[in-house]
Amino acid sequence: MSGRGCLGILLVGMFIVGCKDKAEAKFREAEAAQKGGKLIEAVSLYQQATQADPTSRLGKQAAERVAELGPLAEKEQKRIDEENEKRRAAEAAARPPVEANKIQCVRARAIDDVCEGEGRLGFTCTGGSSDEVEDEFASCDRIAGGRFCCRADASETPILNHAKKR
Repeated sequence: MSGRGCLGILLVGMFIVGCKDKAEAKFREAEAAQKGGKLIEAVSLYQQATQADPTSRLGKQAAERVAELGPLAEKEQKRIDEENEKRRAAEAAARPPVEANKIQCVRARAIDDVCEGEGRLGFTCTGGSSDEVEDEFASCDRIAGGRFCCRADASETPILNHAKKR
C-alpha cells in the first residue's frame, strides 16, 4: 500500500474515533434501566441522551424511545403518586385526632429544677388556659407560659391528652 493510501486510512480512522456519539453513555444507562423495569428512570435517561446529541444515531433512537415509552412512564408515575396519596391518607386516618377539648400536658424535665420541693415535676400544657389546667389538676401550680409544677404522687398528675372537665 502506498504512503498516500495509509494516510487516507489513518485520517478516516481518526475521523471515526473523533465522532463518538455523545448520547451513547446515557443511552446505554437508559437501556439498562428499562431492562431493570425502571421505566420512569429510563425515559429520563433517554431524554438526557437526546439532549446530549440530538442528531446522532443514538440520540435519534433515544428520542423515539421517549415518544414510545413516555406515555407509559406517565401512567406509572400517576399510579405511584396515587399509591403514595392512599398511604398518606391511611397514615393520617390511623393517627388519633387532636381534640379541641383536650388539655395536653407533656413532661418538661428542663423545668424540674425550677419546681421547688421533692416529688414535684415540670410539665408543659396546651389546649386550655392556665386557669383551666390548674382547675383540672389541683396538684399543679402555674410557673409561666403554659409551664407547671405538679406533685408527682398526686392522682391527678397531668398525662397526655387528659380530657378537660366540662
